[in-house]
Amino acid sequence: MDFTAKPQSAELSEQDKHAVSLLIVEPSELLQRRLNTILAKIGVANISMTDDHLIGKRRLSQREFTHVLFSMKPTSLGPREFLADLLSQSPDTAAIAVAAQPDVDEVFELLVLGARGYLLEPFAEETLEGALAIAMNGKAIPDSVLHAKERNLVLVEFMADSLDDLAEALKAARSSGAARAEIPKLMAAFRDSVNLAKTFKEGDEESLLSSIETFCLKRSEGPATKLGRARKRIREERMRKRATKSES
Repeated sequence: MDFTAKPQSAELSEQDKHAVSLLIVEPSELLQRRLNTILAKIGVANISMTDDHLIGKRRLSQREFTHVLFSMKPTSLGPREFLADLLSQSPDTAAIAVAAQPDVDEVFELLVLGARGYLLEPFAEETLEGALAIAMNGKAIPDSVLHAKERNLVLVEFMADSLDDLAEALKAARSSGAARAEIPKLMAAFRDSVNLAKTFKEGDEESLLSSIETFCLKRSEGPATKLGRARKRIREERMRKRATKSES
């Protein structure tokens, strides 16, 4: 399965840039230099860098970081073990996996373990900034996804939760400047959850669309409302059209 490019539109505020403390674990000197260049342009200065996951693990025990960018290439410690140790020490740290040609199942496993995103090399300045911004307020994929019998439904639920967060912020933004400031990040986080579902879905896009429909119809079943009744009518009309189509 190929990864699709993930457009990131979120930006770090000036306050965010000063708040970010970033650990980078990357064995490639070329990529280290590129990351330093991009981060300098973005305005993130609190950076610690190493080429080895085990050294990174030691640094995590010595100080706290808000973000960790870690290579998916194993060094003296594998990325999975590194992430598990990281989150056991600092569960609130936003961990982002970095890879050039990742295996989709390996990336998905890291996301389920608690990584809040992934970066595909090569990436642009706005992509890195967007990943840091989203990870700052983003959610880890729930462990239920890994064990779900129907992964698509859980991915859709994760997507719907991101949409709910965005909707709440949009409502609060009418009277709160702080809520308005969070909208770009939450919008990007919602787009990220959509891309996540498209990338890690089981089956084809039709299977994912079917799961979206199932989830929405299930959510609509509850206290009787105008919206619920409208959804029921739409569902019944869709079922009639399908029945007519299958008979023809």
